[in-house]
Amino acid sequence: FFTGDDTLLSQESKDEMQKNTARDRYEDGFGLGWDAVNVSDTWDTDEDVRLVFKGGALYHQYAGLMVAPDEQISVSVLMNGGGTEEVFLLTESLMVSALGEKGMDISFSEPEAMETCDEIPERYLGMADIYARADGIFKVAFPGGKYMEITELTESGAKPERYMYTTEDRFVRMEGEPGSDKFVQDSDQRLLEFTERDGNTYLCEHENLYTGGDVRFINDKYFLQRVGEYPVSDEVQAAWQERDGRKYYITNLRWSNCFYNISPFGRLKTAEGAVGLAEVQGLGKTVRFTGADTAEGFVRIQGTAGSNLDDYEVYTEDGCEYMRTPDRALVMISEKDIPDLTADIHEIPLETGRAKWYNIAEMGLKSVTFDISGNAAVYVYDRFDKVVYSSFVKDCGSEVTLPENGKIMFAGESGARAGIG
Repeated sequence: FFTGDDTLLSQESKDEMQKNTARDRYEDGFGLGWDAVNVSDTWDTDEDVRLVFKGGALYHQYAGLMVAPDEQISVSVLMNGGGTEEVFLLTESLMVSALGEKGMDISFSEPEAMETCDEIPERYLGMADIYARADGIFKVAFPGGKYMEITELTESGAKPERYMYTTEDRFVRMEGEPGSDKFVQDSDQRLLEFTERDGNTYLCEHENLYTGGDVRFINDKYFLQRVGEYPVSDEVQAAWQERDGRKYYITNLRWSNCFYNISPFGRLKTAEGAVGLAEVQGLGKTVRFTGADTAEGFVRIQGTAGSNLDDYEVYTEDGCEYMRTPDRALVMISEKDIPDLTADIHEIPLETGRAKWYNIAEMGLKSVTFDISGNAAVYVYDRFDKVVYSSFVKDCGSEVTLPENGKIMFAGESGARAGIG
């Protein structure tokens, strides 16, 4: 990707890849293949430096590649743990250091305190409604017309975030309780503003966050979409409401899939006070109900806030309730249909794509020995659904004391064997 090196790609192709395709400041400035082609826009520098970035993520694994084509510098970071923001910041800080060695003076602007107003303009009060993104449903309100309050409806016990209106026609996030002398602007600045695009109303966000050292995380993005309540019949709402809080455990993934170590279930959480909407927690998927047993991903947001949508359907098979995506990439059994593991069960028949889940129940605090042969694994979870044992882990041993009120799952290919002693 260095300027002047046409070994693999012509300069014409590289220039095309590095074109900024964003329509406005809040849309990701991505190119062809690159996640961002305008990285240096958040820098304070007298130098005109072009930077492109590509990130990658799996569960627990992150990667970043940043290239300064004209300076012929590339920085690559592989990270075990952390997150997408962390890998970007580490990649960026290494690039800043490398450019500094070439004599470039680079810094990042600290947020300036905003001038706030005691009253919110009338034109914004009508924006109070239900908003959503791919992984959550929110209520936006303006208590007494004094400030904006955003509460996540699909997160139990979620504390509202509060924002004051500013003279710059944006809203700045506040700390503390309204009416107190501790109701002050957050030192990690977040600014929100409303915008219209393609017939939809959005809340967009500007972030300027301190991350340590000389690097700050400065980012503009689409944050929430105004969606309102979704009209459904009482029968449809009641069908999904009856499933509220219920967990569905993954059954169809390969025995070695990392989902079993991280988030082996999705919990259906209806949005309190928002008819027709829910979130599949654990999987981070917002849906609206299209029938008593069907729901669809529906937000239309530019960037990550609207990515990776899924549709779901609930069905019954062999007397058990399941939830799945229509392409069957994910199949999950309802927790209400998971049987108990009893002392008289000594062998579990395994079948490709059919993980077997059990409640530990009466076997809690008992020591057992597993005999796993072939392409198979057993996973043991505590009552919080956290893995406490996996035969897929190196040097795990074969003996384990089962936790109280936990679960145990056997997965493998047809012909493999799982024994319990």
